[in-house]
Amino acid sequence: MSRRSFFAKRLPFFGNRAMLILCCVFFLLPFMLRGAREAIVGIKNDVADWLPASFEETKQLRYFREHFVGDQFVVVSWEGCTSRDNRYNLFLQKVRRESIAGDDELRQRLETMD
Repeated sequence: MSRRSFFAKRLPFFGNRAMLILCCVFFLLPFMLRGAREAIVGIKNDVADWLPASFEETKQLRYFREHFVGDQFVVVSWEGCTSRDNRYNLFLQKVRRESIAGDDELRQRLETMD
């Protein structure tokens, strides 16, 4: 007596179990792909959501977003960097041109942070 595999057993409508499983997979596949696509499109990962409003980091992030476009930035410093350094003032002028505010308010805030 030969034993037939699990997938080779006959079913009344589908013919065998393998065909039933394939029909289920191909029926569910579009729903799974659509769900995965919606999950990727709907992802919103914002650092501000992680931080409580009372944290100092949240205030710094808010300040940064008010004055610069986007979330990409570079922190620049060097040994002996002070507000009296000519290189610092030149760098500050260049940053001010690229800043949204572009006014003396930015210079005052940057100098108070020094």
